[in-house]
Amino acid sequence: MPFLRCLIVSLICFFCVGIGYADNFSFERSFTNGMRAYQSEDYEKASLYFKKALDEDPDFYDTYYMLGISYTLAHDFKKGELVLKKAIDRFPTQWQAYGVLGDIYAVNNQFSEALAVYQKAMEQETFPKEEFLIFQKKIRLLKDQQEIYLEKNKVLKDDLSARVKIDLDQQWSSVFASKNKDNWLLEYGLTGENVEEDQWSQLVTIQCMSKNPFSPSFEDLEKQIFHASSQVNTLSKEGKIGLYEVNFEKNKKFNLIKLMDRSRSVCLIQYSSKEKLTPQQSKRWKRILKEAHITE
Repeated sequence: MPFLRCLIVSLICFFCVGIGYADNFSFERSFTNGMRAYQSEDYEKASLYFKKALDEDPDFYDTYYMLGISYTLAHDFKKGELVLKKAIDRFPTQWQAYGVLGDIYAVNNQFSEALAVYQKAMEQETFPKEEFLIFQKKIRLLKDQQEIYLEKNKVLKDDLSARVKIDLDQQWSSVFASKNKDNWLLEYGLTGENVEEDQWSQLVTIQCMSKNPFSPSFEDLEKQIFHASSQVNTLSKEGKIGLYEVNFEKNKKFNLIKLMDRSRSVCLIQYSSKEKLTPQQSKRWKRILKEAHITE
């Protein structure tokens, strides 16, 4: 992951100069082993040692920081994000954790979050003058990337939306799209809701998977629905087109899933609501999904 390593390398160089150990031999041994593994670019092993060091002494900022970086370079962004947020919560004036957290957001195309966290790093009293130009450049490059990404994503959302025929009113708009050679995904959310931060009340998800020896079949997906849910009601099934009312988890009180087996792909349309629907609303959404279709 050379791009991410370039983003955080200046933080590592600056940080390692000032490492000091806590008065704890077991902790010191774990931390030293973690640094050795890190310098050998064995980030998974490094994260194990730093996690052990953190358990042995939870009051040492350096451990949070190095554990966060190790998780990140091992591609475990979620754990890296959580650890760095804990570091910021416990040591809010230490600028380095903000920097790496911003790097995680940047490589995952969470541009607004990355820009906000970089700015927060620069506001800390501990932020060194020699890093100022580096961060300014990072922010400038990130803003350029954000413009390119948003434009490409708009084109992709428009392209995928043209393939989907679903009766959504003007409250709804496409909020996310992704595509590779085998699959594509499109999400619709209500205006004003933040789907990326899971702050939504209703969500429509559409996914198509090209048929190949490794992709799930209609039957595979149907089995997954029944296996993963606590309750399934098959509303209709004609050949390989099925409509199911599903209860997955507590925070999604109403789910409808339509499965479609097509000539070149298997597609899924899912409507989810975190609020309990009235009988009229439920009837309406069942009609919408039953009538929805996708062009290849």
